[in-house]
Amino acid sequence: MRPRRPHPLALLIAAFAVLALTVRLSAARGPAASAQAPATNHESFSERVAPIISNTCQPCHNARLSSGGVDLTPFTDPRSLAASREGWEVIVRKLRAGEMPPKGVPRPPQADIDAMIGFLDGQFDEADRNVTPDPGRVTARRLNRTEYNNTVRDLLAVDTHPADDFPQDDFGNAMRIGID
Repeated sequence: MRPRRPHPLALLIAAFAVLALTVRLSAARGPAASAQAPATNHESFSERVAPIISNTCQPCHNARLSSGGVDLTPFTDPRSLAASREGWEVIVRKLRAGEMPPKGVPRPPQADIDAMIGFLDGQFDEADRNVTPDPGRVTARRLNRTEYNNTVRDLLAVDTHPADDFPQDDFGNAMRIGID
């Protein structure tokens, strides 16, 4: 003899409970990325970076002249490392390629440029290590028939099999991941 079927309202409540639990678990698994700015060593910035920017770059790249449409005035502040990462990466790329300072402009010693690039690379590496990766949105999956029956049994304490009337489970993904 087959057990009596539960009231449809009880099934609806069970389905909402399962959905709420799934959404809550999905939200708990997907932490948002927290891009924390590393603590910048202000003394090293003042010693290695600021003098080159102020003495070599800013005479041409300031608010008044803005050669090439670039104003490096904000880049004399150590906080700009976290706020303007893209701009700093362009500066490092130009220094590495030898494009800046241009020919005809007094160039600081290569050791100073290398020290500046090394300091900036270290700051970028530290910033990258401190970022929590974001795996993206976790998609809630559908329970298969057995999981649904077990969930209803566990939530309602009723040994019934409502999923027996559902369509057959799709096994398309099982072949792709190697389940026989």
